[in-house]
Amino acid sequence: MECLEDIRVPLVVLLLDEEVESNMEISWEEFVETFMSWFVLPSAIQQMYESFFEISIKEQDGDIK
Repeated sequence: MECLEDIRVPLVVLLLDEEVESNMEISWEEFVETFMSWFVLPSAIQQMYESFFEISIKEQDGDIK
């Protein structure tokens, strides 16, 4: 979704507020999943997973302390 920079934050607040009102009982996990699906590109999520995996491997190999 593209929007003007000056209305981006109010738009996000409105969208999140509508989501919360429609799902009054929402867990933190459900919130994070919904937020990520709306505002984080799948390619960015994939990059985060890959970075985490690389760091985990380095830690196991003793490269990171």
